[in-house]
Amino acid sequence: MNQCIYAKGQSRDHRAGYMLAECAVSLALVAGTVAVVGTLIFRQTLAVREVRQAQIAGGIAELQIERLRAMPFDRIRNVEAKRLDLTSPAAGQLRDAEARITIRERDPKHPGLKHVIVEVRWRATRKRMGRHRVETLIADRAGEKP
Repeated sequence: MNQCIYAKGQSRDHRAGYMLAECAVSLALVAGTVAVVGTLIFRQTLAVREVRQAQIAGGIAELQIERLRAMPFDRIRNVEAKRLDLTSPAAGQLRDAEARITIRERDPKHPGLKHVIVEVRWRATRKRMGRHRVETLIADRAGEKP
């Protein structure tokens, strides 16, 4: 009893083209979402890598400072920029890494105090160099009692 009468040239299902359009819109939304999420994951991975590299460089700089503190004060020479050969396993995780140590007398009036700067540089990305700098003062402890 329920019989539809269609005009001449009219399709039986007037929604026939909508399903294709709905699929195309849904596919575009999913593709856009995947692109945005993929970009976010990529940038987060780069950020985590840079933080890790900075931690490694900080560890290398602290190690160099501790080596200098362990040396007798008289053997810590005044150098403007001494380049170190980084052969530690941690340095292998930094691309093109190099460390520079600068040692200066802090004040000519106080010869028992030296200003030490350790700077570690590495290639963080193709276009950017990473840099971590640690400064400290080292005092002559020869007159101290153990």
